[in-house]
Amino acid sequence: CFGREDKLSTDLVSMIEDQNLDGVDIDYEYCYDVAGKQAGRCAQRSSLYTDEKAQLFLNSMTSLLRTKLDVLQASNGYSRGRYEITHAPMDTDLVPSNGHDSKYFDILHERRADLDFLMPQFYNGYTRAGLDGFDGTGSGSIKASTIYSSLANEMFDNEPNKVVFGHCISDCSGTGSNVNANQAVQIQQEIKDFNNGEFACNGGAFFWVATHDIGGAWSDQVVSEVSLSAGCSNSQTTSSTVTTTTTTTVTHAPSKAPTSPPNPEPTTFMPTSEPTSVPTTSPTTVEPTAVTPAPSSPPTPEPTTSVPTSEPTSPPTAEPTVVTPAPTKSPHSTPQPTAELVVSRENRCGQSELQARETCG
Repeated sequence: CFGREDKLSTDLVSMIEDQNLDGVDIDYEYCYDVAGKQAGRCAQRSSLYTDEKAQLFLNSMTSLLRTKLDVLQASNGYSRGRYEITHAPMDTDLVPSNGHDSKYFDILHERRADLDFLMPQFYNGYTRAGLDGFDGTGSGSIKASTIYSSLANEMFDNEPNKVVFGHCISDCSGTGSNVNANQAVQIQQEIKDFNNGEFACNGGAFFWVATHDIGGAWSDQVVSEVSLSAGCSNSQTTSSTVTTTTTTTVTHAPSKAPTSPPNPEPTTFMPTSEPTSVPTTSPTTVEPTAVTPAPSSPPTPEPTTSVPTSEPTSPPTAEPTVVTPAPTKSPHSTPQPTAELVVSRENRCGQSELQARETCG
């Protein structure tokens, strides 16, 4: 689809309108950590397309989708926030470019006003929050708090409500990244309490993978925790509501976990040697999903979800499940509704990959 961003974005917006979806989640994991040798690049297969085309795809798709979704919601009488755009990169793709050349960080920083949420995968990469906690290291080479702080403060100008912390509840045992519900709750509490409440009004949590959340046992506990600060402002909690959201995802093959990451500078959700552990089924491939505050205008019909196929050479991917409070007002975008808790439980397989291929021929 590189070079066809305008057509692809138009077709995705039509799909969102026709199927009454809530937005698009872009899950691209090749900017920094392709087989541990991709530092500063975004092209997975340079023989097929240039690095510049890969970077342009990420930048243009985000910008075009924002513009076209805003037109769609205005035509339907909705305000900004009805249709969402999210990205779900690995933590290793989010090290700032200062000394590390993470092109994805730079692209997202440039397009931050177009994003409703950023959903970093804090698993299978540099961090091991389940073992080290939010502000610890040992099993992981970088503290989760280091990357999270960079995103909240540098990328989003002190708006932690834009950052949704990604957990892996299954399929990540090969890298020691799985977390149970109690561990996830503990991590979310540590995020809220970090640095005297600096991130008390955070974006909540998402997890991989919904099919392993038997009976909602994992998500129910985490919802109870993040609900306490849903819609908060200046560290004050308010009441919340629960809404189910559905997104369509532009996704690529899942990335593999690096085995011996370098030691980036402490200023900050990357590259290493050829990975030997099991590949991540994402949101290690938006998957990371999107989350949508309830519209303040006309009510939205119940969203539906369709399921795509994954790339021929990769395992199927799925949308992560999101448990996140709605964002507070952003200086870079039109104000969005607050005081909401968004919970999304998606199917195991994401849908955008097939749709993207069909769209682009």
